[in-house]
Amino acid sequence: MTKLQNLIIIGVSSVGICNASLAATQVERRNIEAKIETIIIDGSMVRLNTGNPNNYSVIDMDKGKMYIVDARKRRIVNLDIIGKPPEIPTHNFRAQNPITAKLIKKRSNRLIAGYSTTKYVLKVDGRTCSKYYFSKKLAKVTDFKRYINTMFKMENSRKVQGMPMPPCIRGHQKLRGQMKALGISMKMQVIMGRRGSRVLHEIVSVKTNITVSANSFNVPSGYRMISEQQMRQRRRY
Repeated sequence: MTKLQNLIIIGVSSVGICNASLAATQVERRNIEAKIETIIIDGSMVRLNTGNPNNYSVIDMDKGKMYIVDARKRRIVNLDIIGKPPEIPTHNFRAQNPITAKLIKKRSNRLIAGYSTTKYVLKVDGRTCSKYYFSKKLAKVTDFKRYINTMFKMENSRKVQGMPMPPCIRGHQKLRGQMKALGISMKMQVIMGRRGSRVLHEIVSVKTNITVSANSFNVPSGYRMISEQQMRQRRRY
């Protein structure tokens, strides 16, 4: 998952939903850096805590709006869930050879965060690329499934068509639709050949019907607002 996805948020000028407490779903996930990220979801509202108190995210899935908040810089990046790919010259892209990608089911009933999972292995052109542990039970938690689908739409809308990528990444993207039907990815492990493997993400805790303050979904007022395009331009220089 990209930095942009890890830092998504909604809200502007302290837009909230009221001061009442809400029943929510909370998911804790260990990222590739072994840091814990917390996802809090109630209906259409999502808050993502990265572990850094200066950076957090809130999403309004009903409005299709996202904002990235940087408290240290007092800045908010305004995004739409359905965005556009970055402007990258594509005329120099070389055509890539076709690949054969397969998801192979393995016998597994491993419990992850209290949810039983089924293990699958992704093979591209005969090479083992990654291992996945999917849970169909967690996919029945409506709020979390909607959040996952929202993140998929966001990533897919920003994809640059024809960009050269390693075969394993192409295989993963090619089979994303098939993976969605298998449930929620509780854990993904990337195989790195002689260097061993690395866990890309792993869900470590799931709590449903918890009580959180409605203020959890507020965004500070008085911050400087910039667009996604402005953020991309700043990163170029």
